[in-house]
Amino acid sequence: MVQNAFTLKGKTVAITRPRDQAEDTGKLIKQYGGKPYVIPAIEIKASSDLSAVASFIAELVKEKIDYVIFMSVNGIRYLLTSAENL
Repeated sequence: MVQNAFTLKGKTVAITRPRDQAEDTGKLIKQYGGKPYVIPAIEIKASSDLSAVASFIAELVKEKIDYVIFMSVNGIRYLLTSAENL
């Protein structure tokens, strides 16, 4: 059984990430023969209310949290920036 190489030839792929984060994904899509269609559907920004971050950090310091799972680089970036601002 022979597997064909992965291709996106003839496919248009919507990228809904913020515009400044869509470039690398667009390059990959082009590399595989597809056409990237950038539609920034979300805006990622820090919260102006840092009370949740303050509570979270307090729980970390008290060792009441066993694990922290980050789902994206954005989560890490904004948590650390907010923590520094506190």
